Amino acid sequence: MSYLESRITVEQYLNKIQDREKKHHMTSILNQFNQFCKQNYNKTHQEVMDDLKEELDRTKSNDKLYVLFNNYKNWLSEDHPEITYYLGKHSNQKKTIKKKHPNSIKMYLAKMRSIFEEICNIEINSRIFNKRIKVVKAEEEDPEQFTKAQMRLLLDRCSNHNKLKYMVLKDTGMRIGELVQIRKRDVTITEKSIQIKIQASYTKTKQETQ
Repeated sequence: MSYLESRITVEQYLNKIQDREKKHHMTSILNQFNQFCKQNYNKTHQEVMDDLKEELDRTKSNDKLYVLFNNYKNWLSEDHPEITYYLGKHSNQKKTIKKKHPNSIKMYLAKMRSIFEEICNIEINSRIFNKRIKVVKAEEEDPEQFTKAQMRLLLDRCSNHNKLKYMVLKDTGMRIGELVQIRKRDVTITEKSIQIKIQASYTKTKQETQ
């Protein structure tokens, strides 16, 4: 039954994602993987996936898959000032690809691994994957505040729902777990400024705040 495809393309994979935020997130990860493929192999991510799938079917070996992911891990660990892109509501903020934090690298690898499994229709052994692709442990860092420009970039890329959520978190300092439990009765809008009462049952310390 050759007329029934056993694989999907990158485009078909993205079209299957219904959640707007998840689709945007996966598109961003795939765009960076595409940049990696073009720079290192002079091919698109789709071409690399197709070639790799053909290689795996022919050799029955995942060795080149692990080599690819190792190269991708190393690429994520470096700055790439030669690659530029634009962000912002009016696409007027020029950016370059910066090296990723170790925790971000782990996330990128995990997402690309799941994408490979779905698009290339292959199974990747977790034990071997973690053994062959090692990411350095993240160092402890002092918290760094967002700048006004960074906050603007973040909010411009959010849905209205998430924009409101992040603005409330920023202005009140409450935890996300406290915010999601807020009810209409906890909000007072009749005063000069909006007041939000955080019930004791919502908080980690079990103390009411306002």
